[in-house]
Amino acid sequence: MESMNNEMNNDYLDTKIGYFNKDPSVATIYIGNLSFDFTELLIKDLFEQYGYVNYVKLVKDPETHQSRGIAFVQMSHQNHARSAIKALNGSSLDGRVLKVSIAKENNDDRSIVKPIKIRRKPYKAYVSKAQRAEN
Repeated sequence: MESMNNEMNNDYLDTKIGYFNKDPSVATIYIGNLSFDFTELLIKDLFEQYGYVNYVKLVKDPETHQSRGIAFVQMSHQNHARSAIKALNGSSLDGRVLKVSIAKENNDDRSIVKPIKIRRKPYKAYVSKAQRAEN
């Protein structure tokens, strides 16, 4: 019983619920224009009406830890995801019109290649002893 309560507390504290699955049969859904009061558990409850939810990630500002109004939900079957998108896209929730669609895969490489700077040798006003003797 204690482990169950401990797991529930972790769900409330964690910024993601469940485990992300890279299986191609599952579908990841993008949800935009969410109310800033939404939590991962509320989103999970909303989408579980349409099928099993593997993973919920609410995007938060790294400095203020406030919601940005964007979330990602991964559902176990693509058919369940399609029915959730069809039902929830354009619907009004807490005075906001939700934008729900299949999440687009981010193919860009996160490693940023910095341009190589050509280092110039510092200018030295060096005069050899022979040149100083001539002057």
